[in-house]
Amino acid sequence: MRASGLSLRQRLRRRLVSLLCSPVIDLQRFESLGENCEFGFLLRHHQVASGGFFRWAFTPLHSLIRILAADFEGVYVLDQLRPRFGAMVQDSRYDILLHSQLHSEQEPDGSWRFSASAAEREQIYAHERAKVNYLVAKFRRRLAEEQLILVLKAFAPPPAEQLRTLVTQLRPALRQRGSSLLLVTPAAADQRPGKVRVRGPHLMHAYWLVFNPMRYAVTRVVLAVLCRCGFSSFHGWLDQPRRVGQV
Repeated sequence: MRASGLSLRQRLRRRLVSLLCSPVIDLQRFESLGENCEFGFLLRHHQVASGGFFRWAFTPLHSLIRILAADFEGVYVLDQLRPRFGAMVQDSRYDILLHSQLHSEQEPDGSWRFSASAAEREQIYAHERAKVNYLVAKFRRRLAEEQLILVLKAFAPPPAEQLRTLVTQLRPALRQRGSSLLLVTPAAADQRPGKVRVRGPHLMHAYWLVFNPMRYAVTRVVLAVLCRCGFSSFHGWLDQPRRVGQV
């Protein structure tokens, strides 16, 4: 029988069962740690628009460890920013890439240079520096005050020593608020994508679909072309609070 042929009582009962059996996931609790912005796109797809420092950055695990160990000291300083890929800059101190309005152009020799003049760069930087300060303060506050699921989506299983170092750095915050670190790595032939396993106190592990080198290469080329063409609709890391102190 089609749903349209059900009685009102039957339809209401079916709807109630559907609501009660549907898993409820509060995506506001999730905080991305990198390595790239894929998890940021997933959150955006589910209308979670709040910005995050790592949400739209390319942050290798060794860079993440260095930033957390230094508590973000000296991050995003103008003198250490290098032009990369049209609409991205590299923080040479921590070896991370961030989306930016400091656009760049490629020279005939393959190197990159900023398109704007020195005065224009300082103006753009001042605007972005304020946003970086806000996002860093927001990350610290959330880590200290909220029960989070910190998501690290890696291109490959990280070295055990680096993973232990990261967990050690995060452990005080994880214990204080009952937060967890969710590591997401490519699935091997005998591993089931999507299933979450508990690997220890405050540490979970899940797998994503088998890594496809060709698909990854094509994706990187497409993103590089989009950046060079000035595509900037995914500059979510530049989210600005409506007023100081507002999340």
